[in-house]
Amino acid sequence: MRKRTRLFIGFFLLAVTTLAQQTKKSLLYDLVSQKRQTVKTFKLPLLFKETITPPSVRAKDVLSDKIVLSLDKRAAIQAFANRSEAISLAIPAGKGASWVLELVQQDINTSADFSFGTIDTDGIHNKNSAGQGLHYRGYISGDSTSFASFSVFSNGQVMGIFCNKNGNG
Repeated sequence: MRKRTRLFIGFFLLAVTTLAQQTKKSLLYDLVSQKRQTVKTFKLPLLFKETITPPSVRAKDVLSDKIVLSLDKRAAIQAFANRSEAISLAIPAGKGASWVLELVQQDINTSADFSFGTIDTDGIHNKNSAGQGLHYRGYISGDSTSFASFSVFSNGQVMGIFCNKNGNG
């Protein structure tokens, strides 16, 4: 009987702790929110738009829910040139919806030999060298437990990831 009571109390505390963590604001959310209050936020023009190009066969095997986007390189180059300390970036989510990322600039060390990879339509990784970039971190608007990271480079290349309790974007 005592063992069952302890086990029940243990599961109860675990459930309460888990629920509390799901609604608690993250330190990243607090940091970004504070910085955004002290600087002007630049709303970026739409960098991405949905395309009707079907994903490759290899991508279909890896991705469960996919939206193919095309990048407006001119808008990305302009975003780099603006060098804004805080940005709002809308990314199409399909069916007319979008994710809005609230981001602040983060200085990270990227030396001249910094490079990154991309995945083309065949799923092949290509190595690109883009020099110095602007790097941002933040969250998905309206979700204090999410995170987002986005970088833009002088040549119009971009990379980013965002995540919430439902998965990656």
